[in-house]
Amino acid sequence: MLHGERNIKIISKNTIMKNFWKSLMIVLVSVFALASCEDVPAPYPNPDNGNAGGDTPGEEATAITCAQAKEICAALADGTTSTETYSITGYITDVFAKISNNQQSFWMSDNNDGQKMVQAYWANLPEGVSAFTVGSKVKITGKLLKFVNNGGEVITEIKNANVEILEQGGDTPGEEATAITCAKAMEICAALTDGTTSTETYSITGYITD
Repeated sequence: MLHGERNIKIISKNTIMKNFWKSLMIVLVSVFALASCEDVPAPYPNPDNGNAGGDTPGEEATAITCAQAKEICAALADGTTSTETYSITGYITDVFAKISNNQQSFWMSDNNDGQKMVQAYWANLPEGVSAFTVGSKVKITGKLLKFVNNGGEVITEIKNANVEILEQGGDTPGEEATAITCAKAMEICAALTDGTTSTETYSITGYITD
């Protein structure tokens, strides 16, 4: 009986050790799993295309004129950005030639009069638009930035503005563009003398093919 009891105790001890190592392995696996989860970066927020151009999803943009934008910007400290998001409707009066990363800069005014009131600095080109055109009526959306250049001039600007083209304009402030098709453009061009340019400005809507 004593020999039998001793065998029972040995078996019980082995069972306890096996259970101990199993429990330890489960704990270690759980710890490694949690540690690996911490290394996974948080997902990027999805862009919200339906928030009227606000920088934050659900943020509404306040509609203002170019003149109002200059007033608001004048009250900001140099080099600071407004806390509120604004949308400004006006006309493109001058376009910077350089295009980079599907962005281009331009000046705009409340009227198609050539004034440089608000600068859209590296504004986003809308889908299907290869470049901005002087005379176009647009709505830009973003936060106002008060920029002071080396000459001390205060520039009212919106960096990386979202742009909606309301009316396609001509090449010259005050000049209206006649809307035509690509086929009509070919007919008009065929009637011109070689190497000459039309006196009228046209806007052509179509698809980029090459």
